[in-house]
Amino acid sequence: MIAFVSDRSASQDIYVMNADGSDRRPLTTSPNQDGWPNWSPDGRQMAFQSDRSGAFNVYVMDTPGGSQADDSKARR
Repeated sequence: MIAFVSDRSASQDIYVMNADGSDRRPLTTSPNQDGWPNWSPDGRQMAFQSDRSGAFNVYVMDTPGGSQADDSKARR
């Protein structure tokens, strides 16, 4: 999976897709700015930077395969 940042939804969110460009989907849907995604070594979590708390902090979220992740459970 490739993680990338896009503002296609009017806010900066993190998306993932397969290396061939298929199965593109958002991992974050916050109205705030999310960026700088980094996979954990086992690929089950992602660390990213966000200003969702009012200032930029590092967050970690689970990245379940095959479904959209729930970024509301991201931990600072």
